[in-house]
Amino acid sequence: MKKLYYISYYKDTGSQSSRDAVPAAVNKMRFITDVLKDIGCDVEILSLSGTKNRSDFYKKYPAFTENTEGTCVRFFDRYASSFKPLRYLLRKYSELKIKKAIVNTIGNDDKVILYHSLGALYLIKAFRRRHIPFILEAEEVYSDVTGDVRRRAKELKLMRMADGYLFPTAMLGSLINADGRPEAIIHGVYRNERRLAETKFGAADGEGRIHCVYAGTFDPRKGGSCAAVLAAAELDRRYHVHIIGFGTECDTAKLRELIDRVSETTEAKVTYDGLKTGDEYLRFIQSCDIGLSTQDPSAAFNETSFPSKILSYLSNGLEVVSIRIPAVENSAVGRYVHYYDSQTPEAIADAIRSVDITKPSDPGKLLDSLSEEFGNDLKKLLESVR
Repeated sequence: MKKLYYISYYKDTGSQSSRDAVPAAVNKMRFITDVLKDIGCDVEILSLSGTKNRSDFYKKYPAFTENTEGTCVRFFDRYASSFKPLRYLLRKYSELKIKKAIVNTIGNDDKVILYHSLGALYLIKAFRRRHIPFILEAEEVYSDVTGDVRRRAKELKLMRMADGYLFPTAMLGSLINADGRPEAIIHGVYRNERRLAETKFGAADGEGRIHCVYAGTFDPRKGGSCAAVLAAAELDRRYHVHIIGFGTECDTAKLRELIDRVSETTEAKVTYDGLKTGDEYLRFIQSCDIGLSTQDPSAAFNETSFPSKILSYLSNGLEVVSIRIPAVENSAVGRYVHYYDSQTPEAIADAIRSVDITKPSDPGKLLDSLSEEFGNDLKKLLESVR
């Protein structure tokens, strides 16, 4: 094997603030990259990361290459504009340049992992035309989030063109990989994170509160952030609910308004604590006691996707409260999760109160075992895709 190219929306969490990426996805990519290197792959990340900047009529973010934790990461030219028609043309121009650069980079003996997103579908078409074998890392069917039926059919058609797969759940594999092509399952980050927080928030707040955290997207279609805030209205003064993560300006503003309204009616404390990444993220959630995975169970994407935040919570020593869905309950870590069965503030609050933080679960050995197992599965997958 000459080289493995990992094509994804990646950026180092501590730098390149002009580039756009989802923190949870980046954490999982970094873990997979570490496993790839452990099994002997020479990995280079080709980042499709763009920018959400809308303040300039026209601005170019030039290509560059950096070394992140011993891994070469290549970024491509991307553009920003406050003028919507120009922004669309610049995106299409970027895609043409990126497609040409990537296809010309990959050699006959190289391996490719492509992180699935709606913005990278054009690469699937290019790989098929050039007969380039590739593994698709698919986290979910994104059209299930948007509810676009036509786009879903197109998305599924393209996803089924891959030569191998990385899935978060067997259910997604059943939907996409009906032909039985090589695949491996990875729920999230199977790693016991290094300890950065010296104490828990509860030991330092002077009130001894139990600190819960929701970390993730504020997208109302996912519903998790609002559900966590509303659950705080049903808790007493023993609890503090933290909200950290990301969203559009509009989604963030609405969430903060909801936090302000709930704060006026509850004895519990609920706060918006911004976006945390890298070591700051690890230190923050390690200071909490309970992690909340509270997305809307009625959404179609929950049938096949796995909330990666659950693994993030477990790997940082938190107890986890989650809606009971098959993707979680039947997973390798399902027995370490505290469940609620209906998407109501009362049910979520009851599940939170049921957690005895003086008797923490210890999934450490399981995470080590899952990491080793995934390394073996990934090696077999790479050997099978030629």
